Amino acid sequence: MQELVLCQNTLREVAFEQKLHPAFMMGHIWGPQGWVQGSLAVQKSPKLKSLHMELQETLPKAFRSIHSSRWRRLLSTTLSSHPVGELWQWNLHITSAKRAKIIADCILGSLAFVALFFSVDGSAVAARKASDCPVQQGTFLWYAFVAIASICLNLIPRSLITYFAYRGFVQHRPSLRNWQLRVRRCKDVGFWVLGVAISSLQLLLIMAFLANLREADEWKWMISFLVVLARKMLIVPLLACMFSSIGTELAALTQPSFASKPPKQFGLDMDLASHEATMPQSTSASAVWMKKVEELANRGITIRQLVGFYADLIEGTLMPHFDPDRSTTHDVVRQAIIPSSLKLRTSRSFMVVIHNAAKLAARDIFSSDPYCVVNVSRSSESKRKWQPWKGMGRTRTIKGNCNPSWNEAFLMQYVLEEDAIHFSVWDEDALSKDDALGEVLLPSPAFWCGFEGDLRLQGVNDASLRVSIRPYDCNADGVAALDNFREKVSERKPSKRVLHIRDAEASEALPSNGADSLDLSEKLVVIPSPRLWPLEASRGAFEEKAPTVSGLSYASCVNMGRPCPAEKMVTHSWGNKFSYLIGAILGDALQAERYDGVVELLKKHQFQELCEALTRNESLDTPYWVCAFSVNQHRGICATPPVVDSMGYRIVPCDCATEKHFNGDLSEMNKFDDMMAYLKRHLRRMSTTVRLEQVVAMEPDFALLKRVWCIAELVEANELHLNQTIMIHSAASRNECLHRLFSLDVRMAEASYPADKDLILAKIVDVDRFNNQLQDLVLHRLDTFLEGGHSRVAARILDEVVLAVATVAF
Repeated sequence: MQELVLCQNTLREVAFEQKLHPAFMMGHIWGPQGWVQGSLAVQKSPKLKSLHMELQETLPKAFRSIHSSRWRRLLSTTLSSHPVGELWQWNLHITSAKRAKIIADCILGSLAFVALFFSVDGSAVAARKASDCPVQQGTFLWYAFVAIASICLNLIPRSLITYFAYRGFVQHRPSLRNWQLRVRRCKDVGFWVLGVAISSLQLLLIMAFLANLREADEWKWMISFLVVLARKMLIVPLLACMFSSIGTELAALTQPSFASKPPKQFGLDMDLASHEATMPQSTSASAVWMKKVEELANRGITIRQLVGFYADLIEGTLMPHFDPDRSTTHDVVRQAIIPSSLKLRTSRSFMVVIHNAAKLAARDIFSSDPYCVVNVSRSSESKRKWQPWKGMGRTRTIKGNCNPSWNEAFLMQYVLEEDAIHFSVWDEDALSKDDALGEVLLPSPAFWCGFEGDLRLQGVNDASLRVSIRPYDCNADGVAALDNFREKVSERKPSKRVLHIRDAEASEALPSNGADSLDLSEKLVVIPSPRLWPLEASRGAFEEKAPTVSGLSYASCVNMGRPCPAEKMVTHSWGNKFSYLIGAILGDALQAERYDGVVELLKKHQFQELCEALTRNESLDTPYWVCAFSVNQHRGICATPPVVDSMGYRIVPCDCATEKHFNGDLSEMNKFDDMMAYLKRHLRRMSTTVRLEQVVAMEPDFALLKRVWCIAELVEANELHLNQTIMIHSAASRNECLHRLFSLDVRMAEASYPADKDLILAKIVDVDRFNNQLQDLVLHRLDTFLEGGHSRVAARILDEVVLAVATVAF
C-alpha cells in the first residue's frame, strides 16, 4: 500500500506539471511495479516513445521534489485529483468531452438517487405516504436497500457508458482492420446514445420529484444537492490528500531515506534527479576491466551489415552447406563468423550523382520516357548479384526526351573493394513492360578515389551517361553531403535519414572529405582517412611480414575498427536456427509482432522488399549488439571446436595467434551485465532520443528460457529496467508453448559450466519472485490485446456506498 501511495504521489506531480492523466501513465509508462513493458501504444507511437524517454528523467525529479515538500504534495494532489483539473489532463483512452459527460452523469445520478430515495421514503413528497413503502423504514434492511439502489442507479449505468467511452489498443491485423474500425465507431455512437438516454431519464426523475416536492421540505433537497456537489468537488480531493499524507508519513517512518532511495521495483534512476548521468566507477572493477567493458559496448553491428552477412551466407559465399532450415547459430559462428573475422574489411560510402544522358534510343514512336536506376552489385558480370541493403535509387522519369537531365544524388553505403556500381537506363511504358535503354557496370578501382565523367551504355550505339561519384570513409559525411546536395541542388527535400550515435562519433574522429563542397565541376580528389585499428588487434596482425594473424570480432572487421555503440542488446541462444535469429532482429527493426514472415522472405531471397521496408522504417543503420558477432571469438573458443557441426560437417579449428582469456579482466564472456549498464548511461549521455533496449529472440519452443546465460541477461535487463521486446516466431508457437511459462523455474536452466550457473543464480535474491516477473514479462508481451488502464470497479462501489450512507443521514 505504501508503494502505491508513493507512486500515486509521483504521478500526480507529473500530471500537474505535464498535463497527463495518472491512469494513462500507470497503464502505459510507469506504475507501482516500475516501467511498463510492452505497451502497444508506446511501441507504435513515436510521440509516446519520446514522452517515455522524457519521463525517464522527469519521474525521478518529481519523486524527489514531491516527497520533500508537504505543501507541494498537497497542492499537486488536490489539483490533479479534482474533477475539473482532470479535464485538463491528457488521456489517450478517454477524451476530455467524454470525461466531462461522465462527471455530469455522476452528479445527475447522485441527485436522481436522492430524488428516488425521498420519493420512496415519502417524507418530502406530498403524494406518497410512509405506510405505502413495502420495506419498513428505519431498519437495517431499509438502509441496505437504499445503498443497493444507489449503486444500481448510478454505478451500473455509469460503468456501462465508461466502457463505451474507453478506447483500447489492439494489434493491427490487416484482415480485421475494417472490423476493428467499425467496432470503435459503434462504441463511440453507443456512448453518446446511451449517455444521452441515461441523462434524460435521470433529469425526468429529478423533474418529477421536484414537481411534487413540498415547500416545507425544500431544505432537504438543497442540503442533499450541496452534499452531492461537495462530495465530488471537495470530499474526493480532500480524501486523496489525506491518504497521500498518511501513506507518505508511514513510508518516512519505516524508511527515512525513501526520498533519495525509492523502492527498488520503481526502477527510478535517482542520479538523473541530481544531474549525474555519468557512469559510476565500480570500486571492485579494475581499469583493464572497465576498458574491456567499453570496448565491448562499442561493437555494434547494423541491420545493413547483418543483411549483407546473411545474403553472403545463403548464397554460399561464406558457408557452402548453410541450410536456413537446419543450421544453428553455433554452426554459423564456427563455420562462417570465425573464419571471416581474421582481417578488417575496407568499405566506403559513395554519393552518386546522376547528371544526364545523351543520345538515348527512341523506344516510343519519336522519343522515350527515360529514367535511371543505380545500385551496388558484385564486380563479376557473369555472376551479378544486387545488394539493395547497400543502397539503390531511381531517378524521376522525364517524358519525351532522348537527352534527359536528372541531376539527382543517391548514397551507396558500406561498399567493399570487390563491389561495383551498376547503372541502367529504362524507358517507362504505362501499358507494357519498361524497355531497356542501356546499362553499364563500373568496377570499384574506377571510382574508389572518386570519379566524374561519361559512361558509354552497353547495347546502344553512342549513348552515354554522365555521373559523378564522391567517396567518404565516414558514413556520416556521406549522409551530410547527400542532404546538402538535395537541399541546394535538387528540387527534392532533404532525406530524413537517422544519424545514429556511432555516425556522429565517427564523424568527429575522422577528418572530413569535403562534404560541404558542391562544386562537382572540379575533378574529385580524395585523400583516404587513416584507418583506426581496433584495440584488441595486435600490431603483428597488420605487418606485411607478420608470421601469425590475430583474430578480431566480426563487428570490428566490418566497422574497420571504428567505435559503434549498440542501441539494442539481443538475447539469443546459440542452439536456435540462425535464420530465426536474423528474422527476429529484422522483425524488431520492422516493429513486427512475429518474425515468421521475415524468415520466409529471407529464405526466398527477397532482400529488396526487406530493405525497402527497413528504409521506410529508418532502421537500416540501427546498431545491435549480438554476442555471436560482437564478441571476439578468437579470444575464446576458436581453437577448440567440436569435431562436426549439427549437420555433420567437419569444423576446422582456427590456428590464429590470438591470446585466449576465458575469465579475468581480459575475458569478453563475463562482462555482459557491466556492458549493459555502461551502454544505458552512455546512450543517455550522448543522445536525447536513443535509449538502450533489449530484444529477446525467442525460439519456436521457447528453449531460450532454459539457458542460464540468457536468464542472466534478462536478470540484468530487469535490474536496469530496460525496455524489453519479446520476439516470437508465430502465433502457433505462442499457443503451443504458452503453458511452459507457468512451470518456468530459473533453477532448472542449463549451462555449459556449472560454476556460471551458480554465479548467476546467486545474484537473484528471491527466485520465486523473479520467476513470476519473467512470466509476467513474457505473457504481457505475448498478449494479443495489449490495452492500458486498469478497472477500478471496487473503488467506485466503495465510493457509491459512502455517498449512500451520507445521503441517508439527511
